[in-house]
Amino acid sequence: EEARLPRERLPAVRDLIRSFSPLIATVLIALVSIGMWVAMRKSPRGVLAIAAIAFSAVILLGRDRIRPAGHEFDPRPSLRDKATSRGVFTYEIRAPLAPGVVEHFTVEQIYGASSLPAKEASPEILRTSITNGGRMQENAEIRDSATAPGWGEMVRRSAWDAVSRSWERREMGEAPVVRVRHRDATKLVIDYESTLAVDRIFAEWVYGDTLYFGEAPTGGGKSGTVTIENGVTIWSATDSTWSDLPIPAVLQVRRFLYSTRVSLYQQTRSGTKMLQWFDPFPGADKKSGSFLIAGLLEGDANGAKSRLFALPVALIPSGAIVVVSVSKSLSGPDVTVSCATGGIKAIPTGRDGTPFSTAAYAIPPEMVRQIMKAGGMLKVTLSPKQASPDRFESLRQTVQQRGVQANTARFETAWVEVWEKKP
Repeated sequence: EEARLPRERLPAVRDLIRSFSPLIATVLIALVSIGMWVAMRKSPRGVLAIAAIAFSAVILLGRDRIRPAGHEFDPRPSLRDKATSRGVFTYEIRAPLAPGVVEHFTVEQIYGASSLPAKEASPEILRTSITNGGRMQENAEIRDSATAPGWGEMVRRSAWDAVSRSWERREMGEAPVVRVRHRDATKLVIDYESTLAVDRIFAEWVYGDTLYFGEAPTGGGKSGTVTIENGVTIWSATDSTWSDLPIPAVLQVRRFLYSTRVSLYQQTRSGTKMLQWFDPFPGADKKSGSFLIAGLLEGDANGAKSRLFALPVALIPSGAIVVVSVSKSLSGPDVTVSCATGGIKAIPTGRDGTPFSTAAYAIPPEMVRQIMKAGGMLKVTLSPKQASPDRFESLRQTVQQRGVQANTARFETAWVEVWEKKP
C-alpha cells in the first residue's frame, strides 16, 4: 500500500537563487550595462569608463560560473587550434551491497559539437566496469579493442550532438551512517553522517503495512538531524527523480528487502551525487528469491554470438539453480558458459525456458560455485552453427506475412535464470 499523494513544499528564496543563478546574473548584467550606458550618455566621466571596463573584466573572469558548458581541447587536427565548448552532467549512485562493498553506478550526459570524442579511463576502471552508451541517435561509433562498448567516438551528421554514457562497478567502501530516532505514519526522524555535503534527503519507510515517503532539505553539511514528513517533497527546477535512468536491476530489487531506505543528495550545476542507506527487515538477510537477467547477444568475426552477464552475488542463495535460456531458433548442443577460472558446455535440460519460445540449459553446480567466487561475472557463448540463418529468416518472413513487425532482438537474446529451488 502506497502513501497518499505528495505535497510539494514551496521553494525558499535561496532555492530560487541557486536554481536560476545564470538567469539572475544575466538580468543583473543587462540592467547594470543599460544603467552605465545611460549615465555615460548624460554625463561622460572617466570614472564611469573605468567602472565599465572593470565590470566587463569581472564578467569575463566569471563567465565559466555563469555559462553551464565548459571548454575542452579538441584533439581533432582540423580543430586543434580552436576551443570547443562541451558540457558534461554526471549522475552518481553509491549503494551498499554488503558490509564494506558498495555498488557505484554513474551516468554521464555529454553534449557539444559533433562528433563527440571517445571517453578516456584508466585500465583499472575499464577492466572492472560494465559500460554502456546511448547510441540510438548515432550514425556510427568509432572505437578500437581498448575502448569500452558505448565509450567510443560518436559520429553523427549534425553540428551538435548529445549522448549518455554509463558504467557500473563494485568497490570497497562504506554506506553513510544513519540512525533512525523516530518512525511512524506521519514522519521519519534520523541522524546522518556522510562523506558528502548533503543538500536534501529522500526517504521511504514502512510503518505497519504501509509504505511512506518524503523529502526534506538540509543545511548543506555532512552531518545533522532531519525530520522527513510523510508525503512532502521539495520543489526543484530540475527533475530530482531517477526514474528516467537505467538504474541497475540489483539496486531496484534490493528496495523490497528493507523497511527503510534513505537517499542523501548533493546537487551542483555539474551533476548530482546520491548515497544510499538501507535498514533491513528482521530476517531479511535470510530471504532469497528467483530472478532472470536478459542480454542481447553480439556476434564476432568468427560468427559466434555471446554476452557478458554480471550476477548479483549478494542476492543468490547457496545451492541456487542457474539456467541459461536461449531462443529455440538459436539453440543447439553447444551453449558455453565461462568465467575467469574456465568454461564448460551448458547441459540441455530438454525443457522450455521461462521466456516464451526458449530452450533451457543448466549450468553444473561446480561451475556455478566458480562463477560466484569470480564475482558473478559469466559469459554465455553460442557457436556459429547455432545461428540457423535459414530458420531465422523463415520465421521473420512468417511474422511479416502476418502483418506484424518482426522483433529480431527477441530471437538474439539470452537469459540467465537463477532459481532458489529447482523449477
